[in-house]
Amino acid sequence: MDRPRERNAPVTNEQEWARRVYERHLDLLLAEELSCNDEFARWFVERAVLIGEIPDGTPFETVVEVSHDDDIGIDVGACGENDLFVSARWANGRVVRILIEDKLDAIVQPNQFDRYRQRVKAHAAEAGVVAAGAVAVAPAGYLERHRDELNELRSISIEDIADELASAADRLDEAGGDAGLAARLRWRSQRLVRLDEGRRSAAVDHNPTIAVRNYIIGGLTTAGAVCEPQASSMHTAHQGWLYFLDPKALLYKVAHGTVDVYLREIWPDDEARQSDIHASGAGPVGFAAAADTKNNLIFSKRLRSEGQPRWRIAEYLQLDQDRLFELDSGVRACVEAIDWIRRQQPGS
Repeated sequence: MDRPRERNAPVTNEQEWARRVYERHLDLLLAEELSCNDEFARWFVERAVLIGEIPDGTPFETVVEVSHDDDIGIDVGACGENDLFVSARWANGRVVRILIEDKLDAIVQPNQFDRYRQRVKAHAAEAGVVAAGAVAVAPAGYLERHRDELNELRSISIEDIADELASAADRLDEAGGDAGLAARLRWRSQRLVRLDEGRRSAAVDHNPTIAVRNYIIGGLTTAGAVCEPQASSMHTAHQGWLYFLDPKALLYKVAHGTVDVYLREIWPDDEARQSDIHASGAGPVGFAAAADTKNNLIFSKRLRSEGQPRWRIAEYLQLDQDRLFELDSGVRACVEAIDWIRRQQPGS
């Protein structure tokens, strides 16, 4: 069993790797292989949609968009961001579209995979599109844990992708092919495996961030707020949002200076209720009706003037009254939000 790292102990290379691994690394690695590696692109496309729907062995061009804002399905609340949006185009004009959601250890957003399924149906109905599919790319263990949520959504593990790249390198060697390409494919294969290993490594605690987290939780406790912050949030240098297990609808985006209440978490099965409450503006005192970057309906309270630069978490507990005032304002806003959320629950 790994022992926790002592405070102020030197950061090892493996810990440094773990701290720097993000889903964006997986996005960009897949985007490059899908764009530049015809053999891999065909392997991936065949697994993302029904093989019988793909035109036979003729070449195709692959166009990949990263962080693709997908407006299709907006009328049924299915729009959202695809981590990767792939269009495989044949010379005869036929197109296969693939929506990719990459996960390393991030939580699944409410109805996230259902929205992907709805967008796939809409894309499949577009002119010239012969097939469309959505696929989740994640470590095998993650896919297994979320099997029920995936339901009929296709999935490809990063281990399978790593194996395919390594096998392609072996085939090149056996055929006396490009040795440089074979070496690159092996490097990519090893890098993919390390993505998962890096995320399993212990994240490095960041004392200033933990101090800010403790300051907020201490303020909530003093105010008598009944809540349960998520244990895994706000303990590393890159975490600036404080999530709550209870109430799950509350999110304090410390680094951005806002406290947000997500209506989907209060009425997950009643979109009409969400819309009505949002339209009425009847949220917590001092909160305004708004939407986040994913168009989720929220009530939000801004703690600093619009346009004011984002502060680094490490700066909050320095001797700066403005920052301490903002944290105190954030605590009060969280208390107001918690009280309002509790009053929306049945029997309140």
